[in-house]
Amino acid sequence: MEVKAGIPVHVALVVQDVERAVRFYRDVLGMVEVKQVSVPDDKAQRGRFSRCGFDFRTFFLGPLAVKLVSVKTQPPAAAGGVDAFTGFRYLGLVVDDLDQTVDRLRAAGVEFLSEVLPPEPEHNVGRLVFFHDPEGNLIELYGV
Repeated sequence: MEVKAGIPVHVALVVQDVERAVRFYRDVLGMVEVKQVSVPDDKAQRGRFSRCGFDFRTFFLGPLAVKLVSVKTQPPAAAGGVDAFTGFRYLGLVVDDLDQTVDRLRAAGVEFLSEVLPPEPEHNVGRLVFFHDPEGNLIELYGV
């Protein structure tokens, strides 16, 4: 399998409050909105990817695209850590200046789960820190 070069990798996050999520991903993380789509019930059912229609808004940040999905049936929030359950658990973002990014996000009201953890060269791991978006999705910031 090959993927088309130059197209961001898409990750879909189902959210309960799409406007709150939009403000976070656009205004706090600095992602750029590129698309809004409404998927009707019949298409979702025909494709067997949802029992009902949904709306999503797509945001780009470098080689990453995040789709914020608003589903009519509003599934429960899935906050938790890496070990909460199988499936998608967190979005990992590598940043050029971890300290500057943490300072900027902290000033914007982001609460981190810990201080920035030191590198572990013996395990080939750089500095990192985790936080939750307003919907409880786990996000990692990683710096070398």
